[in-house]
This record gives sequence, C-alpha cells and structure tokens, in this order.
Amino acid sequence: MGWRRSQLGVELLEDRSVPAGVVNVIGASPDNITIVGDNLANDITISMSGNGISIQANGTTTLTLSPNTPGSWVVSQTPTLIVLNPNGPNNPPTLGNLFVDMRDGDDVVGAFSLSSSGNQVFSLGNGNDKLNVGACNVGGALIVRDITGNDTVTIDNTRANLNSFINLTSGNDKVYIAGSGTAFNQDLMISMAAGDDLVRFIPGQSVINGNLGIYTGAGNDRVLVDGASPGTPATLKVNGNTLIQTGSNNDRVIFGTPGSMTGATVDLAATVIDMGSGKDEIGMRDAIMSLLIALLGDDDDQVLNNWGAANVTVGFGSLLDGGNQMVADTLPSGWSAPAGLSVVGFP
Repeated sequence: MGWRRSQLGVELLEDRSVPAGVVNVIGASPDNITIVGDNLANDITISMSGNGISIQANGTTTLTLSPNTPGSWVVSQTPTLIVLNPNGPNNPPTLGNLFVDMRDGDDVVGAFSLSSSGNQVFSLGNGNDKLNVGACNVGGALIVRDITGNDTVTIDNTRANLNSFINLTSGNDKVYIAGSGTAFNQDLMISMAAGDDLVRFIPGQSVINGNLGIYTGAGNDRVLVDGASPGTPATLKVNGNTLIQTGSNNDRVIFGTPGSMTGATVDLAATVIDMGSGKDEIGMRDAIMSLLIALLGDDDDQVLNNWGAANVTVGFGSLLDGGNQMVADTLPSGWSAPAGLSVVGFP
C-alpha cells in the first residue's frame, strides 16, 4: 500500500500597511505653482513666509520636484519639504496662481498664509478628503472641486477678490466658513449634490459683498449660522442676494444654532430659502433680512421658534409659505409674525 505524500501550502497574507503617496511639485514662470497627487492617501501642508512657498509632506507622503521647475526658484529640497521662491532665495516671494490636484485617495490638504495675485484652485478627486484654508489672501478666485466622497472643507480668515466656488458632488459633505477676516469681494457659490450635507457659518463675521448661493441637493441637509457674541457684528453678512436651496428630503435651515452664542446671526439683503419636498425645519433669531421668501415645500414642515419674539426683522412683502401638506405644517405655540411677513400654507 503506497502513501501519498502531502505538501503543505503557504498562503501569503495581504499587505495591509498604508502605502506612501507621492506628490509632485511643479514651478512655472512667472510665479505659478502646481501640485499633483497620485491615487493614494496624501497629506500635505502649503504655507508662505518670507523665505518662500513651502510644501510639507506629512505622514507617509513624500515629495518630488519636477525638473521643469526653474533651478533659481529652489530654496531647499528634501523628500518631505520643498521650499520655492520665484524671485530667488533671500528675496520676498510672490505667488501668481496655485493649482492643487490631489487626484483619488483620502487626502488631507492644509493651505495657510498664502498670498496670491491670481487664483487658488483645489481639486480633491475621489475619496474622503479634508481641506483647510486659513489666513489666505486670494487676488483672484478661490475654487474648490471634488468628485465623490465624504469631504470636509474649512475656510477661515481668508479673503478672495473674484467670484469663488465650492463644488462638492455626491457624498456626505461638510463646509465650515469661519469669520474673523473671511471676506468674498464678489459672489460665493456653494454647490453640493446627493448626500446628507452641512454648511455652517461660525463667528466672527464672514462678509460676502456679492451674492451668496447655497445648493445642497437631495439628502437630509443642514444650513446653520451660529449666533455671534453679544454686541458683535452678525456672523454672516451678505450685501447681494442670498439663495439657499436644500432640495428634497428632510432639511434644516437655522439662523441661531442651538448652543451657539445669543448675538446676531445674519444681516442679509433679499433672501430666498427654498427647502423642497420633505419634512423640513426652519428657525431663526437675531436676524435681519431686507426681504425674505421662505418656501418650505411639500410634506409636513415645522417652524421651530416664535420669530415675532426672537428679534427677527424682515422687509414688507416677505413671505413664509408652508406649501402642500400631508397632515399639517406646524407653527410653535404662541406664534407671532414679524412686521412685514405674510404667512400662508399653515392650518
């Protein structure tokens, strides 16, 4: 009787270590910088000082410098830190346009103290990305683009001179805009697609000198404005028109977020809030609007507080429309309307 020889097989385990991403930095005359990621998870910080424009790689990310970058720009170069100065070392740096294309992957980008004569453009690609723009001065437009993923964009103490756009597509996305110097000299458009999205304005004061558009798409979305500290300017001031359009599903628009300070929330010109179909909620306090048209849409909607007792001021011709109801739209007990506001579509 023969014996069958058995052979033990060894199965190789999958490598679960996080691969290192590589980010390429390109300088082009006269003073433009392009930063391109790969399809891995990259983490970089971009900043500007008297020495030049620094690109810092964080975590496992490494940097490469394009050979097309003028040699006279290079202040220093390592795999984790590249410093460029279009005017050469030991001279005050200038920056024209900044283009950041991170491609796919869960990327993290910080941009701080950047002063550019042109645009600052951030393309985040597919993935759950994070972008933090702080203390930047944009001579052109601030543009943020993303394809899919659950993304977070924070804008703080930043100024942009031309029409600016934040365009985040499908995913549960969050946009935070904080004041203390944040200003858009022309229009600001925030566009988000399907997903449970959040747009939140945080004190101090953010100023939009043009129009403000917020489009959140389908999903259970929230547009929130925190109250400022008492005695300080409103958290959000818009000198042009404001359009907030939340699309279908169960949305919330609140000026005076519960738990925030009890000071002024918004100082707006003509304002349209179009909440679409769904069980929507709207609330506001310490708010000024020269004209308000609030359309709550189909389904059973709720007004969260008594505007007549909450220091809400609107111009004559303003309208609160509850829309078509499944059972009933509801106003809070003891409701009183501010002067100039007509209320329709409620039982």
